[in-house]
Amino acid sequence: QSLYLVAYNAEMSYDHEKAVKAYKQLYDKYPRYKKKSNAVFNAAFLLEKLQKYKEAATYYRLYYTEEKSKPEGKEALYDVGRMYQKAEDWKNAIKNYESFISTFENELSVTHLVARARYQIAKIYEEKLNNKKMAKASYEKILSYIAAKKVTTDESMLYAAEAKFKLLEDDFDAYLKIKILGKNDKQLEENLKKKLAAMKELE
Repeated sequence: QSLYLVAYNAEMSYDHEKAVKAYKQLYDKYPRYKKKSNAVFNAAFLLEKLQKYKEAATYYRLYYTEEKSKPEGKEALYDVGRMYQKAEDWKNAIKNYESFISTFENELSVTHLVARARYQIAKIYEEKLNNKKMAKASYEKILSYIAAKKVTTDESMLYAAEAKFKLLEDDFDAYLKIKILGKNDKQLEENLKKKLAAMKELE
């Protein structure tokens, strides 16, 4: 308990390095301490503040192992991916978001987090990796998930709206690129049919 007070007082004094050290010691040395899950979460939170994102990811994962059944524990597992994203480690961010999704995609209490994880994956592919194909597939997965699980939370609906917009935007770009030209009447007719079919998909 005295070590917890050391950590708490250091945190209140904005000595985050000292607080993290004390919280870590508390978790490592006193596995039966009743507030050990609080200690590991506080360590993760402060490590994030210190911008030590990959180390924070480790402690968020530890918190999840301590509190798997609690909403806060489940969100901590989502935070693992978020930490790698903040660290600009795109590969591990996607990997950990995918792991979170596979763990909780059938649990209705965290549908907003699953949708959020899918959205973050799509944004990484689109904005950071410039992989339009994977970004499109990821946006499609958001809509498929929300439809399959009949998700209606405000946050999830926001991701669905954004995904629809992105997919329509991609389809419209593809539509504009279809040229109604041809070396002969047959090719001209085929290109016209493609343009008309694309236009119907946008309606």
